[in-house]
Amino acid sequence: MFEYLASTTKDKIMVEVERVTPRDKLISLLEFREEVYDEITWNYRMNFYKLETFLGFKVGQSLPITSNLCEKFRKYSSVMSYVIIFLMFQLMIAEHEVVDEPTTYFAYEGRKSRLFLSFLCVIQLFLMTMHSVLWYILRGELALKKYLKKLES
Repeated sequence: MFEYLASTTKDKIMVEVERVTPRDKLISLLEFREEVYDEITWNYRMNFYKLETFLGFKVGQSLPITSNLCEKFRKYSSVMSYVIIFLMFQLMIAEHEVVDEPTTYFAYEGRKSRLFLSFLCVIQLFLMTMHSVLWYILRGELALKKYLKKLES
């Protein structure tokens, strides 16, 4: 059951559930029943989310939006940013000039290098945008619902 819950909810339950006696454990666990039910129901519905259109194109295929898919986009985006940083340092040329005072200029090796890095940046931006959109679809409404409940109490 706990594999379908968010890590913050798991942590909250693990910390706040009393474990003095089995009765206390069960009673304090039941206090979280509504929150657990909402998360499990929401995550189950997201497994059968059907994406109809994407960027104006008709897709019409079932796209299960899970935490794993969202996490994959985040990891791919992080790896892409490391590649970009590595290539930036490899493709950069430092030119030192001393006229009145020492000055250093940084430039790329050529136009192809700049275009290639720009292309990688666009890919990284796309991956991070997909992560953000999927997170919003996956967790946004549920996070707002939790926040409003917290304000009420």
